Amino acid sequence: MTTLIQCIETVKAKLPSLQGDDALAAKLQLAKWYNYIDTSHTLAYSNEVMASTILEPKSVYRVKAQLSAGIAMLSNRKVAEAIELLADAEQKAKAIGDNDLVALTQVYNLMLCPYNKAVDGDALIAELDNSTAIQNDLALKCQYHQSTSDYLREKDLQQATVHLFHALECSKALNEPWLEGLILCKLGIVAERRQDNATAEQFYKDSLPLLMAHGCTQYVFQVHVCMSKLMIGKKEFDEAIRYAELSYKEAASINFKSAMDFALMHKATALLWQKRLDEAEPLVHSIIAGGADTQIQGSLLNMLSNMYVQKEELQKGIDYALQSYELRKAMIRPMDEMTHNEKMYRLYVRVENYKEALKHFELFHNRKLLLANENSMATMAEMQTKYDTEKKDAELQRTKLENIESELKALKAQMNPHFIFNSLNSIQEVFFTGDKRLANEHLSRFSQLMRNILRASSRQSLTLQEEINMIEEYLALEALRLGDVFSYNITYASAVDIFTMEIPPMILQPFIENSIKHGLQHKEGVKQVSVNFDYNDDEQMLLCTISDNGIGRSASAIINTKRIGHQSFATSATSRRFEILNNTSEQKFAYHYVDNTDSEGNAMGTTVRISLPIE
Repeated sequence: MTTLIQCIETVKAKLPSLQGDDALAAKLQLAKWYNYIDTSHTLAYSNEVMASTILEPKSVYRVKAQLSAGIAMLSNRKVAEAIELLADAEQKAKAIGDNDLVALTQVYNLMLCPYNKAVDGDALIAELDNSTAIQNDLALKCQYHQSTSDYLREKDLQQATVHLFHALECSKALNEPWLEGLILCKLGIVAERRQDNATAEQFYKDSLPLLMAHGCTQYVFQVHVCMSKLMIGKKEFDEAIRYAELSYKEAASINFKSAMDFALMHKATALLWQKRLDEAEPLVHSIIAGGADTQIQGSLLNMLSNMYVQKEELQKGIDYALQSYELRKAMIRPMDEMTHNEKMYRLYVRVENYKEALKHFELFHNRKLLLANENSMATMAEMQTKYDTEKKDAELQRTKLENIESELKALKAQMNPHFIFNSLNSIQEVFFTGDKRLANEHLSRFSQLMRNILRASSRQSLTLQEEINMIEEYLALEALRLGDVFSYNITYASAVDIFTMEIPPMILQPFIENSIKHGLQHKEGVKQVSVNFDYNDDEQMLLCTISDNGIGRSASAIINTKRIGHQSFATSATSRRFEILNNTSEQKFAYHYVDNTDSEGNAMGTTVRISLPIE
């Protein structure tokens, strides 16, 4: 197989003998390839083409050179220059009157939409969807799907993932393994945004051999730094430092200063988590003193803020956090802006500056609602009164939460730990922002659920009434997390005696959890789950039907693609549990799934039917 480096060397060897348009085309090809290896060469070849066509403003080669240079500038964090260059390229393409060239410039400008508020990304996607140029050019189609995913990454992670899989298919058809490696890297980034870190790690590991085999230094260091970040999340800090150092080495090989600083920043983060402040703090100061770019300096100042908060020097932590935001605010992602304001309001509460706490809470909450596409928000008037008297109450509620967390250490694996974590966060948010009575109600419900589970874990069976009570408590907490768009109902036929019928404990909750996690989590609009019980007297079988109006198993499978050999704990544990029960029961425990569709075959949700023997 010919490597990307060999392709470059072949074209470079021919370049001295080429003239005119052939020479310009060869330089553009080199500029495109070098974008994977060293963007300084991409800029050099692009500038040569632009210099050669300076008297030809309507030159197709000049427009394409501007596109290559713009993307290289974006890689080097020169966003303003990239936006200006690509916008000018689109205007030139329109003046030339070449529709295919216009589509190419629009695809590249779509990539910049997250940074360029002047461009309506949704309108641009709608226009490009109907472009014959994209349908007829496989390479352009591949870039279109990548650019669309880059834009949707901040709005719709499911669709961002779908577009990347389309791009991956195109890259394989183009027989460009280096491009395939890049797209796998992007799939890892999107999976990480979905908080599916196991899938992200697999994508990164799949991308590395392809990128390294073709000398794609520009992206190898990016994958290494992404792996460093994942290892920090897994608390494998030595591995995080190792990947950060690998990333630094790759970036240093092409003298990519901002990438070198970014790698060192991840190393410092791992050191900070290890509480090696004596190593982390001077490293951060040295990177800043070395002239790191604005965005990296902003991230480093945020790291210093976290260090001082860890030292309980809260005012220094606040000061550094504000400096960090000032440097990053022009390009900060909505999610990061939300995180910043959440951090600030919590810090201001700790220093008893409730005016600033309220201000940052409003910014945090507004951004959170905007990202979640919710149509209403709780009034802030209650917050003004709340922050006047909240400190003692907040301390009391924090103590209650700490007591609950200590109880969780004894909890067995009957429930998804991510659900417990999200429930605690949701409850804590209600304590700080909402109605005290409602917050206490949810806290009481959560405590009761845990007590019931702990009691049930030592029993072989529960009455159906006890099981339904736990399901109701669980669904009520999920409703707290999902909001007003979520509803549920539990019904049972007259033949079902909930007080005498007994079933194995917590046998139904994993199915309901799957409905929510895989069916409703990624659905827009109204989310519904229904649970119905019936009884077959002839077979002495309790029949439970769980239905949701989610995205369906096929759509969910797209999100979970690439999870080779993976099976969720709830699914694998339930399957094994049914096997064990069937080894000790004459009548068989069973379940099966049904995909609900409308008359045109569109997914309308999923139903699971569970048969439980009743003795």
